[in-house]
Amino acid sequence: MTLSVHVTKANFIGGVWQATAIAGIFTQFTPATFSCQSGSGRQTVRGTLQTG
Repeated sequence: MTLSVHVTKANFIGGVWQATAIAGIFTQFTPATFSCQSGSGRQTVRGTLQTG
């Protein structure tokens, strides 16, 4: 299972850069077992972050 995320937007708040939006990819792979078949899935991820 792999989750790759990067910051796509940031703001300078209180003297510090803070992420306000992210994007990435979630990937899952299952190797073959007794059924001789492997499986995989891939999903894109996007979100915004609230600063407090």
